[in-house]
Amino acid sequence: MTLTIEDLLQNAQPLLAAWGDPVPAVTDEIRNVAEQALNGIIYFYGVHETEVGRHNIDWSAPQHQHQEWPAQLNRFFFLPSLAALYRETGDEKYAEAARDYLAEWMRAHPTRPGWEMAPYDSVLNLCIRLGNSNFAGWLGTLPIFIKSPAFHDAFLDEIIASCAIQLDYLMKMIAPNINWRIANADSLLVNGIRLAHLPAAARWRQFGLRVLNDAWHRQVLPDGVHYERNPSYHLWMARVMADYWKLARVMPELGLVMDTDSVARMFDYALACTRPNGSLNAMHDCQGERTGSHPNEVKRLRVDFRQTAGLPNALPPFAQYFPDAGQVFLRDGWGEDATYLTFDATHWGGGHCHLSRNAVQLHALGHSLLVDPGYLTYEAGDPLSAHGKSTRAHNTLTLNGWNQGETDPVHTRVLSAPGYDFVASDYEGAYWSGPYTWNFHEGRGRALFASHHRMLFWIHGRAVVVIDSLVREPNAVPEPPESVPSLEANWQLCEGGEVELGADRAITRYGDANLLMLFPLASPEMTLSMHTGEQNPPRGWLPGKDCFLPAPQLTLSCEKMAGHYAELVTVLVPFAGETPVVKMTAQKTDGQHPASLTLTWGDGTVDELWWTYRGIIMLGAIGEYETDGGLLYQQRNAAGAVTRACAVEATYLAPVDMRTRKAPGIITG
Repeated sequence: MTLTIEDLLQNAQPLLAAWGDPVPAVTDEIRNVAEQALNGIIYFYGVHETEVGRHNIDWSAPQHQHQEWPAQLNRFFFLPSLAALYRETGDEKYAEAARDYLAEWMRAHPTRPGWEMAPYDSVLNLCIRLGNSNFAGWLGTLPIFIKSPAFHDAFLDEIIASCAIQLDYLMKMIAPNINWRIANADSLLVNGIRLAHLPAAARWRQFGLRVLNDAWHRQVLPDGVHYERNPSYHLWMARVMADYWKLARVMPELGLVMDTDSVARMFDYALACTRPNGSLNAMHDCQGERTGSHPNEVKRLRVDFRQTAGLPNALPPFAQYFPDAGQVFLRDGWGEDATYLTFDATHWGGGHCHLSRNAVQLHALGHSLLVDPGYLTYEAGDPLSAHGKSTRAHNTLTLNGWNQGETDPVHTRVLSAPGYDFVASDYEGAYWSGPYTWNFHEGRGRALFASHHRMLFWIHGRAVVVIDSLVREPNAVPEPPESVPSLEANWQLCEGGEVELGADRAITRYGDANLLMLFPLASPEMTLSMHTGEQNPPRGWLPGKDCFLPAPQLTLSCEKMAGHYAELVTVLVPFAGETPVVKMTAQKTDGQHPASLTLTWGDGTVDELWWTYRGIIMLGAIGEYETDGGLLYQQRNAAGAVTRACAVEATYLAPVDMRTRKAPGIITG
């Protein structure tokens, strides 16, 4: 069974031609990982130095009571670092350490007929351990280590036999869906190429190819977003599919089906998910840096792909809507000083999604001001794991602090014009009392059905106006007082700043990146409160470097929701320097007359806004205008003259523009 170095290098040639060397160049971080591994110390989450030894290793990983630690240990993330140092130095101690770890794993998991995984293992660990397009693993590093006397023929035979029986097991037990299935197929195809001299390799290749092509059709949505609708997992899947697009150019005989335009859309979505500071935006099971400047790895990957594909390097539009994902990303530039907004009307994509419909984020002046917590921890036994996925942890509304269900939003509308963006979405579903972890395993408990409609109107250079309309259905008519729910509008702020609370406003200060939040329209009994680092129930937490950071959550709430309808308005004003001076008045719609908002600023300028119920009824004649739009905005200078105006979801706006459009949009004047 022995493969020679010539066999391995020959088999790897098409992969090297398509993807380059899977073993990274030596950096200080890689050197440190390798040096620690020499001493039997493995990093957990790149932070915790964990002593496992090089002999008699307990692969069940008892050192940390965290479900991710056995996974990380059994994935051999440290192995490419040892290979990189051995390639650079030729020092046998690095190859000998690699041999010890592989020998220990094979001792604990001996190759035998009917081989099965250990209970602490998984098919995702298996495919990362052996290697695939994104992880070098055992077989991606083997062409380097095989030059060492430590990897003699008998030991090489043992490695190949273990890999073969693991790959056979993977074929039988391949994951049925999500990123696991793609990663599994990826490993079968890649290692079927790396071990092409083995009789079994052809069936690994063929099966991996068929599953990967099938997953391409089923898991990549028409708008280019991976089915799980999650920035970090999507980026992984985009890299995999781009790799196979490249491999198809080197090995057309395989029959890979990834097309250029779809892969390009995958990178467009990934780039849309980056904050102006270069990090991912932390929607759903994702994390990203909220402050500072960071290399935009996504932008680099997108440029590399487009250059290879012969596509122009032009950046996408500032406003992007991905309808199959149900996500909207808005910005006013591609520089680090841009203002950036996200709107989460996500269609359900499985357990990596959060119960966060109609949530928004705001990044401005180089700082995240309103944030999505992303995932806090994957340790399901920690209450913060469930909290990070909960509705209450996100910038949206909830009843009783309960969770939304997996119901998809409806009637999502997105429009943009120079200087303006508009988004609207309706969550029509229940709020559930049952505990949610990866799903409602323990039952959904009691429920309240409601329709939460949110409109976001961004007046560039001025303010973001968020208009909430919530209609709930009582559980009983007449409704007993004890069953009347609380109503909360939650706003998760970034850590590290100062917050000032007033009766109808809040001010957050982060040096030169500040936020004025105005609450001109709310039920009279609603009050503002702050929740920072609370434990029971969890509130006001954000992820740090493998830790939890207390961060203020601002809540506008009432203990008993008055009636069955609530309308709230929140105005968001990023600013640097002195706090803007603004007076405000607002009026709810009464069914016959539109709702309205007036903001009078310290310099004498005035913003006026009118809208009908949920913006779905034409305004008609309003002041000096007439329009079939459902929302109308105008700005006046200190002398009272109109300097700026627009109608949203309109086909005409008289007297600004007398033409009638064939389709509604934003008409400006």
